[in-house]
Amino acid sequence: MLTLNMESSQIARLTLHTPALPLTKLMTPPNLRVSKLVRSLENLYKLTVTQAYICSEATRLRLALVKDVNPAQSPTPYYVVRVATQQWGVDAQLKLETIIYGEEDGKIRRIRGVTGYITLKTLTPRTTRTADKLLALTTKLGLGKVEA
Repeated sequence: MLTLNMESSQIARLTLHTPALPLTKLMTPPNLRVSKLVRSLENLYKLTVTQAYICSEATRLRLALVKDVNPAQSPTPYYVVRVATQQWGVDAQLKLETIIYGEEDGKIRRIRGVTGYITLKTLTPRTTRTADKLLALTTKLGLGKVEA
């Protein structure tokens, strides 16, 4: 059982060592994911990272690895995020960074994202337990490229 032992402090500090790349579609409500409009939208990345994106990707990671559930077919990441947005406080020290992300058609591909740290404070005991499980897993595995 992975844990950060947040029960005593209700605070966790996440360090983003490499630029975080959350897709704009990540927080699409489950009932709209299959719509033609959403599927036709270009995949773009956000330049900001919020507790909602961290929570969504951490929930998706936990579902896939711990629960053996396809996160794309589960509404759980969306609903966990709705609660986290209301019940997690945030402080951050982030900076925008451009990195080389590879090569496409003979051209160097650059992307922009944020690095730095985010401090999360949970506001209720139940969200503290949930955050502890989710963040402990992401501390070990990282969030990776955050996609819908």
